[in-house]
Amino acid sequence: MKPLRIAMSPRQRLRRAIIFASFLLFPLTLTYFSPVVILQGAIKGAVTASAITFVALFLSGLLFGRGFCGWVCPGAGLQEPLAAVNPDAVTSQVAGKVKWVLWIPWLMAILTCYGLAVATNPAGLRLEPDFMMKAWVGIDRPMMFIPYFTVLALIVWQALALGRRGFCHSLCWMAPFLILGTRAGERLGLPQLRLAAESASCDACASCTRACPMSLPVADMAARGDMRHPECVLCGECADVCPKRAIFLGFRASNANKP
Repeated sequence: MKPLRIAMSPRQRLRRAIIFASFLLFPLTLTYFSPVVILQGAIKGAVTASAITFVALFLSGLLFGRGFCGWVCPGAGLQEPLAAVNPDAVTSQVAGKVKWVLWIPWLMAILTCYGLAVATNPAGLRLEPDFMMKAWVGIDRPMMFIPYFTVLALIVWQALALGRRGFCHSLCWMAPFLILGTRAGERLGLPQLRLAAESASCDACASCTRACPMSLPVADMAARGDMRHPECVLCGECADVCPKRAIFLGFRASNANKP
């Protein structure tokens, strides 16, 4: 009997290995991505590991766009296998707005708490990246399994209810940092990791659209020669499945939409 082989480009093998490894390490890194710990730290005037992480995500967006979402995010390592259970495309326009409705007041609460902490404490904020952690590990006591499994349940629920990477579209609190970082990089004219397309080579087979884990209309984007989309995670799936090699992933100027 021949061994089962899944057709996949070397780039996608590497990418999926990385995000799966990131998911396996999520029990260790949970606190670094926690939307609750940063708020608890802000109340006490502590700059936590999650605060540092979210600032780093914004800064990474300046050059790498949403590459973190496609290549590193632990949630991606859980959601992409779930696409085999619900492979439906996420077409709801409301889903993409939900995360902003939740993110804006959450961020305002954090900034307000930090502002009050500075106003009431002459010493200002204190750097405390190990806030609520022991030995720099996310799950360092049994009670931490409660938020861990709560986050997993949210991810699984959205991926199964909405379709491919449903959590990324609807509830992810990290995506807005990356989206805003990407837009800031574009405004600054920085070279960024981005997709580009050679429209003349595209034969509209729509292989790219079917392969996109974020359910984006990639074929339409390629046809008009503009591959920019706030929900694109720069995974490169579309480029790797294109039979005409009309789509490319790489660094280019922010105003360049063609190779």
